[in-house]
Amino acid sequence: MARLKKEEVKLIGNIEKTGTAFIEDKTTKRIKLLTKNYLKKLACDESGRNILYQDPMDNRYWALMHPHNETQGGSSPHLINLSQEEVKDKFKLKNI
Repeated sequence: MARLKKEEVKLIGNIEKTGTAFIEDKTTKRIKLLTKNYLKKLACDESGRNILYQDPMDNRYWALMHPHNETQGGSSPHLINLSQEEVKDKFKLKNI
């Protein structure tokens, strides 16, 4: 599995509906692998839909978001690098 590169700050997945099936692109599959097998889960926001992760290699913060959550069958995942201040604001964490 390819880990997150220093120059990466945003991964935007895409899920397309074809007939009755949903097809995930390679970025969506990578996001799922990273969040399941590599990144450390730290918290969820108040909505429960956005999840905060941390990269164990460089300690950067990453938020898993689904901005089009109203899409039937699921929405495309976005994995976004956040600053420490953004983490405190979005996830209401004080001890970061």
